[in-house]
Amino acid sequence: EIPKYFRDDLFKYVGERRRPPYRWFVMGPARSGTGIHVDPLGTSAWNSLLAGHKRWVLLPPHTPKHLVKCTQAEAYPHEDEAIAWFSFVYPRMLHSTWPSDCKPLEVLQCPGETVFVPGGW
Repeated sequence: EIPKYFRDDLFKYVGERRRPPYRWFVMGPARSGTGIHVDPLGTSAWNSLLAGHKRWVLLPPHTPKHLVKCTQAEAYPHEDEAIAWFSFVYPRMLHSTWPSDCKPLEVLQCPGETVFVPGGW
């Protein structure tokens, strides 16, 4: 049974033919990842991990975008890659000058675990 907090599915009202993509199976090699992003259309996500480990860094939705993006000077032409983000932005987040209301929530996901990411995060 789906917990009551996760039962709302507003896309069901548009019908299956008009529903945006909402199911993916993603694989990647060690040390792969995605650049920083917010899932489209305000959707929430359930992410289950079959093998390996996945490191999550979740930022409050009000975090200014300019704080979490690599600059071209730092990482060109790979400024949107996860490795660039962890090399340049992540260390700034650990510094005492990072805004206290924008501190990340970090998760290390292990095989067999499911992480729920609410819309906007």
